[in-house]
Amino acid sequence: MGAVCCGFNNTEEPKSITITSLDERQRKGNKVSYSKPGTLDIETAESKRNIFELISKEELEAGFKQGEEIIAKPGINQTPNLLIDENLKIIPNALKFWAHLDDLPNGCKLHHYYSKLALPFTPEFITAFSLNLTQAQVKKMDDSIDYFELIDYSVNENTIIAVTKTVTKKILVVSPKSFLVFRALRKLDNGNFVEFQKSVELTGLVNDSHFKHLVDDLKNAGEIHFGAESTEFTNGESLRQTFTKVDVKSGVGMALLKSMLKTRIKTYNENLIKQMTEFLVKTEDFSSLIWFDVDKAEKLKQIFQTNLMLLKNSKLNFGLLDQALVFSLNEKTTKPKEDELDESDVGDRIEETKEENIETNGLESQIEKQTETAEQTFEEDTKNILGESAEKEPVNALETPESLPKDIQMDSVNSQSDESSQAKPINGNSEVTVEPLRSHLHDEVKPAHMTTANNGKKKRKNRKN
Repeated sequence: MGAVCCGFNNTEEPKSITITSLDERQRKGNKVSYSKPGTLDIETAESKRNIFELISKEELEAGFKQGEEIIAKPGINQTPNLLIDENLKIIPNALKFWAHLDDLPNGCKLHHYYSKLALPFTPEFITAFSLNLTQAQVKKMDDSIDYFELIDYSVNENTIIAVTKTVTKKILVVSPKSFLVFRALRKLDNGNFVEFQKSVELTGLVNDSHFKHLVDDLKNAGEIHFGAESTEFTNGESLRQTFTKVDVKSGVGMALLKSMLKTRIKTYNENLIKQMTEFLVKTEDFSSLIWFDVDKAEKLKQIFQTNLMLLKNSKLNFGLLDQALVFSLNEKTTKPKEDELDESDVGDRIEETKEENIETNGLESQIEKQTETAEQTFEEDTKNILGESAEKEPVNALETPESLPKDIQMDSVNSQSDESSQAKPINGNSEVTVEPLRSHLHDEVKPAHMTTANNGKKKRKNRKN
């Protein structure tokens, strides 16, 4: 699908424009000094401008059109240029990466890169992640980055423009480079996203005094001639395609770069997915994130919830993640257990508890009566056989069934019965143990209508026989 209108035409002023500069959270995190010459002072009202007013509608539309065309036909996706075609460790999805170098008149090389990789997220989440990158995240994804800063951004109905500054470390024999990059991202009607990038000095922003000053302040500047990215959602994943045409102001050829590129590109994409996962699981405050909608916090919350479930059901190798992160993911995606209470069933559970207490009390009363009857019958049986009443051991009040935990009351009753069934010494003679004499407490506790008196009669009849 082609690019849609960015929200205004030649006869109307831009609608629903929201201008937001770098927030306090990111400024503290990046420790940026805004008094440094050449750095945009976002504290001044002058810096909080509408970037859409500094770039023409025609330039934007031409950039998006070129981006779509170059993603559809990158030109370098041929076998001789294919450096990587293998599954990642973090997810068994194939990463494909092509690279090609062209000679420039000044003796430097123009680098062409094109990549394809399916990510276990929606296009909206991928875009939210890329818009809200911090320096810490960028460095974790690519250790060749020395510095990253979001300079400023502006939002309209379906397009976001951002300006970033990146400084690289020395890579092989290539000295550190600085890039001031113009990024334009557009949300399409089908939920997919397209983006194009250029160095600020190659856009209309260079005519603005503030951005011109930033460009002039760059040291060892590289140039992004053109970059493009698209994310298309299909089968529960987003196919992410990227294209970059960049002049790093170096004449180093592919023979020297090839091995380094293969290692760095694979590592970068592994780390990219890990950082996306961490961003997804750990983000709690959506109101401070850059996004399109006025009610962005609620919209982003829904986007994140959708992607939490996508991630949990993905083919991601969770063993390669911090296990605390996996635990948090499980917590956020696990439905409440059926037996957990909510406000709607508290009353029902209270009534159920009352009924259970009534039934339990009735059972305890029944057990207590059966125990008392059993002791009386046992005493009568002993008197009939020995000629006198056997002395009963006192029962500790603290060990009565009523005072013990419910789950051990029946065991306690049986244990006490075993002790009371032992006959006592008679008239100072040696202990006499009447082996056949057993209390019917050793038998199963019978229902209430099976009285102990009947049991006693049966035992006496058996002894007479």
